[in-house]
Amino acid sequence: MTTPEKVEPVGILLCKDLFFVAGVTATARSLDLPMRVSPGFTPFAKMLEESPQVKAVIVDMGMIEPGNTAVWENLRTLVKPPLILAGFGSHVDTARFAAAQAAGFDHVLPKSSFSGRMVEWLKGWMGGSAETNQKSS
Repeated sequence: MTTPEKVEPVGILLCKDLFFVAGVTATARSLDLPMRVSPGFTPFAKMLEESPQVKAVIVDMGMIEPGNTAVWENLRTLVKPPLILAGFGSHVDTARFAAAQAAGFDHVLPKSSFSGRMVEWLKGWMGGSAETNQKSS
């Protein structure tokens, strides 16, 4: 009997919404882009440290208070370029969009845009395509 090889993730999703997590991870899996999920910030740092092959971190911006600049900036500090740091959130939550942009996120997207173009974004961020690695907001 052979032991299955451990699949190393190329992406981390920081999100508590189980339905959204299921959709994103299923899409990533269908693209052969292994992804881990962190439901909070405490396990995230260790997860990132243990996964040197990660190319992108995708964050549900609803998990962070807009005025908590330390958390926004800490994410950018942990997710150093060339890793992609992308955030998604409600299109009406302009305070969180501004906080993410001020902290230096590479991509800040409404949840609907992320969902609608998820295949394209995941391939670009975790598959290495240069055309979708350009900054967007």
